[in-house]
Amino acid sequence: MPRDVKLWMAAEVEGLLESGDVLVVGLKPMDAQQTHGLRARLREGGARLRMVHNRTSRFALGEKHRALADHFRGQTALALGGEVIALAKVLVEAAQKNLVELRGGFVEGDIVDAADLLDLAAIPDKPTLLGMLLSAVLGSARGLAVSVNGAGAGLARCLQARVDQAGGAPEEAPAAPAPAEEAPAEEAPAAEAPAAEAPAAEAPAAEAPAKEAAADAAPAEEPERNEESSA
Repeated sequence: MPRDVKLWMAAEVEGLLESGDVLVVGLKPMDAQQTHGLRARLREGGARLRMVHNRTSRFALGEKHRALADHFRGQTALALGGEVIALAKVLVEAAQKNLVELRGGFVEGDIVDAADLLDLAAIPDKPTLLGMLLSAVLGSARGLAVSVNGAGAGLARCLQARVDQAGGAPEEAPAAPAPAEEAPAEEAPAAEAPAAEAPAAEAPAAEAPAKEAAADAAPAEEPERNEESSA
């Protein structure tokens, strides 16, 4: 293979490794239908499968990807793109059908092996995680609302039970008349009192003429007595 071609292929592999999360798998014998089905599943998640040359790929590995050198043997392909959890699920499913061999990869800056890929595939994908998180948040809010309403309802039931035990709600006492309306009724007799006492004050004035009349009548009888005695 010409040197320029090797350099070009090495640069391509280096670019793929630096593009983000990359999983390394070994391809097993597949017919055209199986190959098309696997690639179609990867495209659904926005991923792709890229076959690489082992020796050139090992040459292109940088320092941080050096631990992946042992994975480049036999029929090797790089799976990359899309959500890494969804990508791992597709590859694990293909491995269970004996279509690929899980080897390892580079995920979020760390080197992973085949066991790590199995654990990664067991994690719920991003939409499922968001749904679980939303359900947890709504569940907590719903539980708080139920607890608050339950406490109020329990208090109301306790109060009602206490009222029923005491023989029912007490009858309401009639409202007392307002002090402003009673004031004129109490002051009315006080205003009429001087008028009732007025005749009592005038009584001495009525008795005075009677005494004067008696005094005038008494001297009138004395001359008759004098005439009788002179006779």
